[in-house]
Amino acid sequence: MYLFKSADGQEITQNDIINVFDKLNVHKAKILYIHSELSFGEPNINISRNAILSTILDTILSTGVDDILFPTFTFSFINHEDYNVRTSKTLMGALNDYARKDSRGLRSIDPIMSHVHFGKNRTLITDIGKSSCGENSTYHKIEQQDDVLFLFFGIHPSLCFTYSHFIEERLKVPYRYMQSFDGNIIDYHGERYSDTYELFVRCKDVVAGMNPEITKQAYSNGAMKEIQLGNSFIYTYDKDRISEIYIKGIKNDINFMLDGKMPATIVHQYKPSHYPVVSM
Repeated sequence: MYLFKSADGQEITQNDIINVFDKLNVHKAKILYIHSELSFGEPNINISRNAILSTILDTILSTGVDDILFPTFTFSFINHEDYNVRTSKTLMGALNDYARKDSRGLRSIDPIMSHVHFGKNRTLITDIGKSSCGENSTYHKIEQQDDVLFLFFGIHPSLCFTYSHFIEERLKVPYRYMQSFDGNIIDYHGERYSDTYELFVRCKDVVAGMNPEITKQAYSNGAMKEIQLGNSFIYTYDKDRISEIYIKGIKNDINFMLDGKMPATIVHQYKPSHYPVVSM
């Protein structure tokens, strides 16, 4: 039975997804990090939404990759909300929110940028620090691992490659600064407590951009691969190769990740509009 039907009438099945994964060598990764948007076509109205999501999640988990991560960001403290590790929803896509609720996964206690983990190495999301993109964060732990593949399931990397903000933090770019946020956390046991977390936020009047040069370079050095599926594509980024592009790009041009130029005067002023619930 098909899951989606594209605009040209193509019926997209579980086997189609498996075939794309095989061509992209997803199974060769040791860590798979997934951003998603189900943009492949109209869902099959004869099966439930949860059945579609369950099939996709099971397909991803069946790749045999040791560790699979889904971002389940809530930006709870930024939005002056409590963070409940069990119930706080994410708007990082329907698939990621479905993964959040799956009993096989474990979610990190990070009231700004949490992750759900499936697999062997739980330390990727446990014993993490209190800087969501900083020292001892999940991203920091990913940086130290080999054979990491970012999988963009129906969404272009330029729209959601959050690991790039970790790179900005590691390089201490001058157009961002560390901001603290306070709030309440409800943990796995239902215990409620107050805490403080940090995020490397953009300064006043700094606007993030989508530099087309990144995609161009990613293709040329083999960091990026893509295969069309229905109305959309599945993309991958190789962690080490794409990191080289970002690091070199920022060092050569501080505006590499910005829309326009960095302001002449840097003001450490946080505005909530910088961080809607669904984006950073």
